[in-house]
Amino acid sequence: MSDITALKALYETYYQNAVKARQGASAFAGVFGMGDDPRRHPCHDAFYEALAQWVEEFAAAAPDTAAVNEVVRWILEAPLHNRGTDTFWYLYAAQGHTKALIPLLDASDRKALAQWYEDSFPKRERLPVQAEVCKLLKQEASKQRKKLFW
Repeated sequence: MSDITALKALYETYYQNAVKARQGASAFAGVFGMGDDPRRHPCHDAFYEALAQWVEEFAAAAPDTAAVNEVVRWILEAPLHNRGTDTFWYLYAAQGHTKALIPLLDASDRKALAQWYEDSFPKRERLPVQAEVCKLLKQEASKQRKKLFW
């Protein structure tokens, strides 16, 4: 299974589990913080942790820059396709996992992703994780390499 195929399968499993959690909840689950809120279902944490593990293994395999670019873009784009769903905030937080991969991007990919990211996630919508991701994308390659070792 190719890297991106495995990543997409991880996301698809998560989406399916989140839908099942929503379908299994009562109509008033989570209202006023009561009941089994499907937004607090264990599938969300399981996805977040599985993605962290997947990214770690992917980075350790010394992927080429094209694969890294595809993976980083996939992870960063995921929240855009899931606004208004139970998965949105976990996908948004999961963008932080790209911080380990961004230093592996070449300068032109990083620059293009930085511009896209700023357009897609305006500064006023960013949480600290997104601010860190944006900052890493905008850093020059030499500064990034230096930070990796010091």
